[in-house]
Amino acid sequence: MPDTRSTQPKPTNSFEGPSLEDLQAKAKDLGFPNPEIFTVKKQLIAVIGNIKGRVVVNKKKAAPLVNHAISDAKRWSGKALIMKKKLDGQPKVHVFLSLTGKEKPGAVKEITGSDGKRKIITSGAIWPVIQNGHCTLVPKGVPVMVPQQVQEALGQSQLKTSVAGNEFLVDRDEQHEGISMQEALG
Repeated sequence: MPDTRSTQPKPTNSFEGPSLEDLQAKAKDLGFPNPEIFTVKKQLIAVIGNIKGRVVVNKKKAAPLVNHAISDAKRWSGKALIMKKKLDGQPKVHVFLSLTGKEKPGAVKEITGSDGKRKIITSGAIWPVIQNGHCTLVPKGVPVMVPQQVQEALGQSQLKTSVAGNEFLVDRDEQHEGISMQEALG
């Protein structure tokens, strides 16, 4: 009978390969400041892979990491600037938003700091109108001039709010019966 033990694959030992100390030394040689904080070989292998510019996940080479947040922020701010320029070129119209409850009249002041950064200071009640990433702050309780497109957006918002609120009034007309709610209750 032939000996089959020599043809069978050897079981792999997870302790084979470089030791923890060898991996720590390699990480230190690659510039990692304190590799001794790692006590698991897999962690050190991942750190060494990251230092070399590749990420090893399940023995597959992963795609290089790309910071999409920066490109998204640039694209978003580009849209906001385009919208700001568009609104600045539009005719201005008067708008008055009434106060509700205990709100105080709003005020919006824009200042430019010594570092050149634009800062907006608000007080009282304001209503933000955001269009393509550009935010226009409209103070409530005082008449202000805003671009026409902002005024249209405010009008649509106010209309939707009033329509939604009418559904819950006690004196609304019941469409399916043709009588008012007060008559139905009274």
